[in-house]
Amino acid sequence: MSEHEQVRKRANTYFFSKVVFNTVLVVVGAFLIAFFLRRMQDQTAIYRQRNSSEKALSEVVEILATNEEDTEELTAIFHYGNQNMLGDLSELLTSGMFDFLSTATQEERSEVFHDIIGRSGIDYLLIIDEAGNVIISPTEQFNGKNIMENNMFTFRQVQRLIRGTYSEEEGVTPVYLRSTYGNYYFYSSPLQIGSQTVYLMLGARANLLDIQIDSLRDVSEVLSRISISNDGFLFAVNPENETFLYYENDGTILTGKSALEAGITKEALSDGYNGMQNILGEKYYCVTKEFNGTTLVCAVAETAKIFSNNKYVLFWSISGYILVMLLCLAYAVVVRNDFVRNTVETKKKVFRRRNGGETILNISIFEKVFPLMIFGVLIIFGISFYSQTLLEISESAEKSAIALEDVNARYQKSQRNNAIIKDYHQQRFLSTAKLISYLIEEDPSVLNTPTERYYTKLGKDGEREYIYDSE
Repeated sequence: MSEHEQVRKRANTYFFSKVVFNTVLVVVGAFLIAFFLRRMQDQTAIYRQRNSSEKALSEVVEILATNEEDTEELTAIFHYGNQNMLGDLSELLTSGMFDFLSTATQEERSEVFHDIIGRSGIDYLLIIDEAGNVIISPTEQFNGKNIMENNMFTFRQVQRLIRGTYSEEEGVTPVYLRSTYGNYYFYSSPLQIGSQTVYLMLGARANLLDIQIDSLRDVSEVLSRISISNDGFLFAVNPENETFLYYENDGTILTGKSALEAGITKEALSDGYNGMQNILGEKYYCVTKEFNGTTLVCAVAETAKIFSNNKYVLFWSISGYILVMLLCLAYAVVVRNDFVRNTVETKKKVFRRRNGGETILNISIFEKVFPLMIFGVLIIFGISFYSQTLLEISESAEKSAIALEDVNARYQKSQRNNAIIKDYHQQRFLSTAKLISYLIEEDPSVLNTPTERYYTKLGKDGEREYIYDSE
């Protein structure tokens, strides 16, 4: 082998080693870029999921707050309605009914009281004196007895009933009674019959209001209707005993069970928490918010769901990088071989290393390869932009679907709440209408009684407002 061929062989071996080294650098660079991009994507995905979860929790809090307002409104309507009913009954008794009941037989009293109770939609109706002794009742066994007997009412409760359960300053403040027969709200109003002052008591079963309030305050009803991106779900925990108030996901029901035994840490039950939690052996990304003593948690069903879409952007970006780099390297080999074959004199830049070695940059080859590198960078950018755009479109479509589900859920909830309040309004107005019909039946002359007001209505706070002829 001639000296020229030996030099040529050594040059080829050296160049081949450089090609292999550069190929290794491309692969290592791809791994490093993939790691860096993955970290950025993970952080971005977590940030988006956190915003999505916080938005869902804020919506839940808003719905619960609205339900709480509806609860207060319904409670006011209930209490003011019963107090107003008591006022109507007071007018009925002062119109001469009390004198009739005082002289009537017990059978006649029972018939009148049961008729009034049935028409008014109430449960109890009593007339007592200042000491709490029953003067008139629908049941003979109550007459003459004190309502504090058998621990039915406490002395303090009787004093409140004597003062009356309505005042301009406090509004309606009924007495709540718990008994073996049920729970009741009692209302009272003083009656001036001649020189005698007696007190009219009205009792209404509390469960009528409690059932409707429980329905409005039902956290599970709200949480089950809210949609979460990435197959997430919502659950509620009682922070006092750390048990699930509501937990239902893919057929798994943990309501009433310990949240700590399920794998949730105490830190995750604090307001504002966000991070990974292990629930029943599976990892979840959780965001926590408190509302009225209840801990609300939004969890993504599987951690991998948060990052599932990003892998396509990462794959095509790295694939484009490797392809462009390998094409540039292959083109550099072709250009170099062409220069050698045609014995072209190339421009070179020599860099001296500290150890005495040299690093040579072939400027002629670089000038040939550089345009291809620029074109490759543009291709990588185009691939990443295209795949990212498709991802954003798919995510926007998912968000739109979730938004529509949320709007539908809120509409149904609003309709349900309106139906509860409307139903109660109808019940109370129907009771009032029956009471008015009874009053007219007993004394038709009331239709001709002159008065400045001709009808009333309930205001927003549940109080009765009188409408005059001039208005």
